[in-house]
Amino acid sequence: MAPTYHDPAERGYLQLFYRDWRPTRLGKLVTGALARVSGLGLTPQALLTLQMRGRRSGRLRDTVLVVAKHDRQCYLVSMLGNGSEWMRNVRAVGGKARA
Repeated sequence: MAPTYHDPAERGYLQLFYRDWRPTRLGKLVTGALARVSGLGLTPQALLTLQMRGRRSGRLRDTVLVVAKHDRQCYLVSMLGNGSEWMRNVRAVGGKARA
């Protein structure tokens, strides 16, 4: 069930990539391609590919994330909030994910 509050990712052109707190087919296609390119090290250092097992399927999942740096610390920030799929997957595997 989708949250009742407004998804900030559904503004402007981003609505092509996200709807109802989930990626669209285009969003999945672009993210998948970007994950492959990022995994090869061909993207800026601000991007990384996080790989973890899906909590329901058990399949390996690749997610491209932006690394935010603040006070010499690196943080991964979820654009879709605390309940995003990649965050749920990382929690389900006890934080065992590869970057």
